Amino acid sequence: MKVLSTKSLDEAIIAQARSLGLDMEYMDFIETVRKDFDVTSVKTGFDSEVFTSANAVKYFFENKGAAELLSNRNIFSLSGKTQEELHKHDLNAILVEENAADLADAIIQSKSSKSVLHIAGNLTLDTLEKKLKAAGIDYNRLVVYQTILKGQKLTDADFDVIMFYSPSGIEGFFTNNEFDDQVTYCCIGNTTANALKGKYSDAKIILPLHPTPESMIDAIYQLTKPAIKP
Repeated sequence: MKVLSTKSLDEAIIAQARSLGLDMEYMDFIETVRKDFDVTSVKTGFDSEVFTSANAVKYFFENKGAAELLSNRNIFSLSGKTQEELHKHDLNAILVEENAADLADAIIQSKSSKSVLHIAGNLTLDTLEKKLKAAGIDYNRLVVYQTILKGQKLTDADFDVIMFYSPSGIEGFFTNNEFDDQVTYCCIGNTTANALKGKYSDAKIILPLHPTPESMIDAIYQLTKPAIKP
């Protein structure tokens, strides 16, 4: 089975895929670039911070003095790579969910926040913002990185499965490539899957048990197993 990852992967993950008999290739369809910010210019009237991507965590801490903004504040996060990136800085989120919609619901239900600062990229979806504002929670966004669509065109389109990790990755891929109804698309989570469905409602989509590349590989591997007849 021939698989395309729409972003670069660690060699350990590539090795995992190949050990399962998957012919894995990867190509980056988006690029992220840090956007510097001045800590002293950030309005500090918020009680909580939200991280919805690993890049947001990474680029946030690359700014001098950024950690000061976390002092005595709640931290909310998506699971998977975002949570892992927070752990690298010895931080634990008090609320963790698999997607932005569920995280917004958890924040609202917890009644632990009146005002949040969302650490994000320039192309982050407004799912969190809309839900929190509708619940009367003050929302502000701090953009710490920019996502650039690379729009590369495939020279070899003969793939059985294509892996997507974000709505922006989908945009980058389909800038110069066509939808193929013979391909199965593996999306890292519901937010990404819904973005793909918004473009192609008939897309064949599979989801991993957990929002990680490793779990995506496992989900794809299941496609290679023969169906068990009752």
